[in-house]
Amino acid sequence: QDAEPHRGYSLVRGFAEHAPLGSWSVTTNVDGHWMRSGWPEDKLVELHGAVRWLQCSQACERKKFLDDELRAKALPSKPATRRRPEEKESLPACPGCGALARPMVRLFGKD
Repeated sequence: QDAEPHRGYSLVRGFAEHAPLGSWSVTTNVDGHWMRSGWPEDKLVELHGAVRWLQCSQACERKKFLDDELRAKALPSKPATRRRPEEKESLPACPGCGALARPMVRLFGKD
């Protein structure tokens, strides 16, 4: 989550800003680079979701949520290993029902 979008995102956005009929972007990336590069949210479709959004693992009434504290816990990693800590209390919880929250991305073969 701490990676920055490379220059290519800005180049594409620059071309899009000058498109005579307007533009939009459809991506299968879940890293949020299109959004962080300044692409307008109303012109962006993230087909497989995005790690910046969280959802309840039990599908309660909360469809998706974004919370800085929860997001920081969504994909925590130890700097040396880039692996998530195993302590359950470090994992984010749904503010609606308290179940485990997970990144709102398409996990092939798991959903």
